[in-house]
Amino acid sequence: MTVSTASPPQASERLAAISIAEPGARRELTLRAVLAGCGIGAILAVGNVYMGLKTGWIDQGNITAAILGFALFAALRRLGGKAYEPLENNITQTVASSAAGMSFTAGLVGAFPALAMLGHRHPSWAISLWGVALGGLGILIAIPLRDQLIARDPLPFPSGIATAEVIEAMHTAGASALRKARALLASAAGAMGLAWFRDGRPAWIPQTTPFPIQLAGVSGETLTLGFNWSPLLLGTGALIGPRNGLSLLAGAVIGWGGLAPFSIGQGLVPRAEFSALSAWLLWPGVALMASAALTSLALDWKTFGRSFRDLAQLRSGTTRTRSAWVWALPAAAIGLAVVLGKTVFGLHPLLTLVSLALSVVLASVCARATGETDIAPITQMGQLTQIFVGTIAPTQVATNVLAGSVVAADATQTSQTLWSLKTGHLLGANQRRQLLAQWIGVVAGALVVVPAYELVSRAYGLGTQALPAPTALSWKGLAELVHLGVAGLPPGARRFTLIAVVLGAALAVLDRSSRSPFVPSAVAMGVGFLAPASYAVTIATGSLILAAARAWKPTWVNGYAAPIASGTIAGESLLGVLIAILLGIGVLKPP
Repeated sequence: MTVSTASPPQASERLAAISIAEPGARRELTLRAVLAGCGIGAILAVGNVYMGLKTGWIDQGNITAAILGFALFAALRRLGGKAYEPLENNITQTVASSAAGMSFTAGLVGAFPALAMLGHRHPSWAISLWGVALGGLGILIAIPLRDQLIARDPLPFPSGIATAEVIEAMHTAGASALRKARALLASAAGAMGLAWFRDGRPAWIPQTTPFPIQLAGVSGETLTLGFNWSPLLLGTGALIGPRNGLSLLAGAVIGWGGLAPFSIGQGLVPRAEFSALSAWLLWPGVALMASAALTSLALDWKTFGRSFRDLAQLRSGTTRTRSAWVWALPAAAIGLAVVLGKTVFGLHPLLTLVSLALSVVLASVCARATGETDIAPITQMGQLTQIFVGTIAPTQVATNVLAGSVVAADATQTSQTLWSLKTGHLLGANQRRQLLAQWIGVVAGALVVVPAYELVSRAYGLGTQALPAPTALSWKGLAELVHLGVAGLPPGARRFTLIAVVLGAALAVLDRSSRSPFVPSAVAMGVGFLAPASYAVTIATGSLILAAARAWKPTWVNGYAAPIASGTIAGESLLGVLIAILLGIGVLKPP
């Protein structure tokens, strides 16, 4: 699951408003633009590790990086620096967003924490190289698709359009951009301060204020029902919007407010605590998400058809991307993935090759879906691969997770590359320079996300109330479900898992057939089963605050909501990583 950064919903309707960069503005792939992208990208990437393990979503960061890059060089300009050109800003946001997505590409939100919870540990250097290899392949898949989906069959890619609009607007009206940057930095500072007085010392703010209720004799605190004092969760709610926020809350109410007290009352869980309840609720939650994802993919057969058409046209030679390096780079990346898969991760070379072949097709489907809807169905592609691989190697749970991670990684980087290339296309950027910037971002992100993951997972613990890792739990649960079948479910979970399968399929059909904006998102509802209920309450609150503010001052919200929300997310995420470091070196003691 990812968070789209296209905050203005009308972005795709304003395509004609984007002007191509003036021919004289030639500065583009400059050292300063790349270094700024690496620095901003490293911050976003580290924050996304924490955010992804906490909520299951990440902020891709295209608009955030563009605003921060502009603000940085506007400040340097006052000291006598050269003017910062729009195409340089495009390179900055390309490098930064490519690095930001590496938490998903390297499997640090889903696959590797799932493997860790299954008892499999892998060296950090191997995970970094694995992320670079798969991220590179994702970029290479995007190269021929760019001509098809952006040039010849111009899909909107709303986040790409929105980023181009922001860059153009900033470089024609700099004062407004600087106000947005100040709003982002101020919200980040406020979030860091609140998070410090919650998790640091002195700890004046509670983690959660539980609701003073009892359900079936079980306290609201035991059921995690309450308000979580987290700026990150409020910001996440503002980014994902009311539909996803309220869907998440609905899942939490059903899971933690209904099934959890029922399971305790019936003696279906061994003890009334978060870990035991979460392990039981995992099964209906995963079934709900997987059923909806597969039903949605089946209903979207036209997208599959158009994606196969795209691939067929590429094979027939209608693309301009044929050159020696286009063949040499995939060979090197595939070779690296196969060697790492065999020697480090225990993945059979044939299974790695099958997963890579699947990733070409499914990343193309994901790319078209991203272009048409601005939603990258990355988790769904990984789950589809898990089910397919489960039919080939049903006894190997770790193999199932790793194979799914190959497709999810390639789909992530392919979608991110096309978002950035859409921005560059509208601004008149050089494609080769932008692709090089995308590669630089992959390497820069890989260098920081793995250490951040190691620090955060050791400090807070995976699958805990502080770091529930809902995406990893869904990967783990689906792998075990494919391996064990319904017979392996815990006592009493089978009935509700089957109900969740039916509900997920029904919601997917209703979502496709109904034009109502109030149809719940089954994926968000499933996350509500896996994370503490207090997370859903706070995220839903953030989404409702956004809705109320938009009804009150729509123009202000369209300009400032995304920067403020991104600031709160970045502020708490970075403070969370800092606290993990302080815990690791003994400066802070665990509460």
